[in-house]
Amino acid sequence: MKYGSLVVFVFIGATLTVGYLGFAFYVLDISNQSFWELKLNEKGDFLAGVCGPVALIWLILGILMQGFELRNSITEIEKTSKANMLIAEVAQKEFDQLMKDRANEETKRKTQLQPRFILASEGGSGGTPIRSKFGLTNTGEVATNIKFQIVSEDKVDIALNIKERDSLLKNEKIQFALIETRPADSKSIILLEISYDDLEGDRGSFMFELHRKVAKPSVRGARPFKG
Repeated sequence: MKYGSLVVFVFIGATLTVGYLGFAFYVLDISNQSFWELKLNEKGDFLAGVCGPVALIWLILGILMQGFELRNSITEIEKTSKANMLIAEVAQKEFDQLMKDRANEETKRKTQLQPRFILASEGGSGGTPIRSKFGLTNTGEVATNIKFQIVSEDKVDIALNIKERDSLLKNEKIQFALIETRPADSKSIILLEISYDDLEGDRGSFMFELHRKVAKPSVRGARPFKG
């Protein structure tokens, strides 16, 4: 309880006590000879009866003081709880941001470890079968355990002269050919998937979309994804 509130309660209690005792002694007039003629135990009983209300006054004031203190304590607890909640929210936001930053750093680090394949058409020959030449350059980090796979509706009529390769170093280039025995007017899209292991041994892949134009397919942008 605050000091000012305590002083107020004590002042009220003292005022009521003095006022009551003054009134009681005035009404009862203990200066009367009959009071002093009472036996000692009778005087004690008389004074106990007179002072009983004083005890009741302080009992009531004590209860009121406890209630006031309890309300103050509840208010302080609520303020502390709100402050703790705000601190927890700030800490949670800082933690979330930290985890986000770490995830971004990890993504950036992983990206830096990835190979970057560039596939370019390098001409070809017409007739049957159609033979299209391609150059694959790795402008990123080293890739190992490389697999080449055709994804097409009529892939039974399409083949590659390369199936796999142990590694492809940074800035290294290789050439391979796509061999087609399907009809020249075939409209289906040819998808070439090149899968690999990065420097940490994680598996990833690039997907290239090939469109044939009279024995010289054009190459659309690669779509890398993790396998």
